[in-house]
Amino acid sequence: MCLCVCARACVSVQLRHASLAYNKISRLTHVNLLISKLSTEVDCHTVRLFPTPTSNTSVAIAYEHTGLSL
Repeated sequence: MCLCVCARACVSVQLRHASLAYNKISRLTHVNLLISKLSTEVDCHTVRLFPTPTSNTSVAIAYEHTGLSL
């Protein structure tokens, strides 16, 4: 769970950890853009990161309170 002021800042911190794990810095821009578009619709406390099942180098963001996955 993220305890932060806004979803974008929270996800940015988590994405830095994810990028270290996957060593794919270019993905950060793409995921941050998705968050920029949706951050006003998301409860900051429900943002989590998951590796996608189809690729060990992809990161997806799931919003628990809506069930939305990107």
